[in-house]
Amino acid sequence: MSNWMNYFRVRATASTWTCKGFWVAVIGGGLSLSSPVLAQNAKPVGFTIPEWKSKSGDVIVRARVRAIHDFYSTERDFDAGTINGRTENNDTRAIRMGIDGQFSKAVKFRADANLVNGDVNWADVYLGYTNDKVEFFVGQHRLSTALETASSATVAPLPEPSLITITNGQNLRNFGAIARVKGENWQVVGGIYTGNLNAGDVFGDDVIRYGQVRGTYALRAKDRDVFQIGASLRVRDAQGGPLLRYSTRPAATNFGARTLDSGALASDDITVSLEAALVKGSVIVTAEHQITQADTLLGSASLNGSYIEAAWYLTGESRRYSVSSASFGGIRPKKSVRAGGPGAIGLVARLERLDQSDSAFGTRAGLVEAISVGAVWHPVDYVMFRLAAAHSDYSGPVAARNGTANVVMARAQFSF
Repeated sequence: MSNWMNYFRVRATASTWTCKGFWVAVIGGGLSLSSPVLAQNAKPVGFTIPEWKSKSGDVIVRARVRAIHDFYSTERDFDAGTINGRTENNDTRAIRMGIDGQFSKAVKFRADANLVNGDVNWADVYLGYTNDKVEFFVGQHRLSTALETASSATVAPLPEPSLITITNGQNLRNFGAIARVKGENWQVVGGIYTGNLNAGDVFGDDVIRYGQVRGTYALRAKDRDVFQIGASLRVRDAQGGPLLRYSTRPAATNFGARTLDSGALASDDITVSLEAALVKGSVIVTAEHQITQADTLLGSASLNGSYIEAAWYLTGESRRYSVSSASFGGIRPKKSVRAGGPGAIGLVARLERLDQSDSAFGTRAGLVEAISVGAVWHPVDYVMFRLAAAHSDYSGPVAARNGTANVVMARAQFSF
């Protein structure tokens, strides 16, 4: 218990103070941008996203900006190995800039680039056609991925996706083309994908190629009253290039050593995912189970994982749900701090399990069970703070796979 209490101490370390300016900039920038004095044509508690429109209104170009900074503390205690110990630090997770919009009411586009450490890496870059019944998109994206990463990471109440989502690479973007058909309360989307734009030869013979299809049905799809079920299927092939790898860090963090890692060992795999989402007023519950069957150097191997996550917004807000894309939007405070209110305040918890204990993974096999709890605060539109604590328990065939990991993550974010 004393170790857990230590995690919640206020740490006035040098690394924390070096990023004090970032926190001030996010808070101050968000509050000032929400000011009607500084934002032309702004609403009293919001601001107008920079955009350009043609005279007809058919052509629209909007700016996209994302700045995310993380403070983290991790402690690993395994029976053997070199990853034990405590790490405390902070790092800029994302600086992203781009544009999106439309060339007409039906033809949409987006182009985002990550700008971190002087490098430029493309994120979403695509062009598409959409109407009430069908959609077609081509470019780099993850538009046919499973439930958790069908929505932007910037609107999730916890700072990182679940262990199974990361292990199976459902959060990765690749170049591909998708087609979607949709109805009043359902949608089916399928895509084929090849390499990543940042990796060089997108269409090379040695890049991973895969296809994925996802279908969802909303039994209820009213405002603040949603119940959706769905399933997806993905087939991947390494095409003679680098083998597939299944790995993850402890729950709730993207920093430090990987505590469960198969190494590169699979030539191809098939993943089936079952999902459900419930919105009831200010309560949002999501759950998913993924099963993967892989052909590895040691024979056929299976891994599976599940999570269930529940969030409750104490101030009465709810995440917006889109039936046509089967994804969640973000939160807008009912009464922001600029209007004299508390902003939007939420609590979240997630239970998850990842079973990679199949003997075909050899000494790298392992099982992890984790619990994460957190709080989220939106003081004004486009500004978000997240705090999460997570505990992960590991067990495996060798001592290096037996132990625990404790994580505390704090994230400051400005995004539109």
